[in-house]
Amino acid sequence: MVEPGSIVVALKRSLHVVGLDPLSGVAELDDKVVELSAAEASALELAVQLGEGLHLPVAVVSVGGALAEPVLRLGLAGGATRALRVEVAGRDQRQLSSAAVAAALAAVARKASMLLCGDHSLDRASGAVPAMVGAALGWPTAASVTAVRRGPDGLEADRRLGRGRLETVRIDGPAVVSVEPTVARPRRASLRATLEANAAVVAVVEVLVGDEVREVVELPTEPPRPRAKVVPPPDPTLSLLDRISALTGATQPAAAAERVTLEPAAAAALIAERLSQWGYW
Repeated sequence: MVEPGSIVVALKRSLHVVGLDPLSGVAELDDKVVELSAAEASALELAVQLGEGLHLPVAVVSVGGALAEPVLRLGLAGGATRALRVEVAGRDQRQLSSAAVAAALAAVARKASMLLCGDHSLDRASGAVPAMVGAALGWPTAASVTAVRRGPDGLEADRRLGRGRLETVRIDGPAVVSVEPTVARPRRASLRATLEANAAVVAVVEVLVGDEVREVVELPTEPPRPRAKVVPPPDPTLSLLDRISALTGATQPAAAAERVTLEPAAAAALIAERLSQWGYW
């Protein structure tokens, strides 16, 4: 569950990039590409700005399996204070319907002050989930929002209507707001924020979604494991003991510490060279 009063941003990991297997030539989804849609990035920036102005925590939430965690880390790097991944019990996390996603979001965001999301995702682009979440929570829904500002009586939002019309609505309570990419310009995540986001623990909850049953169970989590070091195989002609020594480096002298003073460009080149030598690049 999110902290009461939080501003929640719903993010989605869209596996929309197709690559070709170099050996078989079969087209398949590339799960290595991680990005937010322009609308989701705008919703995240708006949430961070509102959180800073109203002194409220910002939580990023995504429904799905472990593949959803990278987008949550992008949200943490972009200024969110907490990340929460939601799994729907008894379902294939990569084949969830919009109704199941909306029910899971509603189950964990019930105590939030507002739920923000992009007006559409990168894959289905139906824009149906925000309205479903609003219906499940009993909250008003403002769709196709092009601008949000603080007014004398609360927040004011401009909604895009048909035939070039524009509508201004007031948000004075919990609501679901789906925004267009023009609402806010996303900030550039700093290196420090990115590193901290990559090392952060993403909370995981399991939601049982049924006709009338919605149960939220928090699952155990642990910090992400660092990337494994690449070690080249030893010479197969060596003896077993020599191969073990080559793999462990037990018989090699320890490298002495070295202090180097260089210009930024040369320092970056030296770091890349050493990482490559050590098997991390």
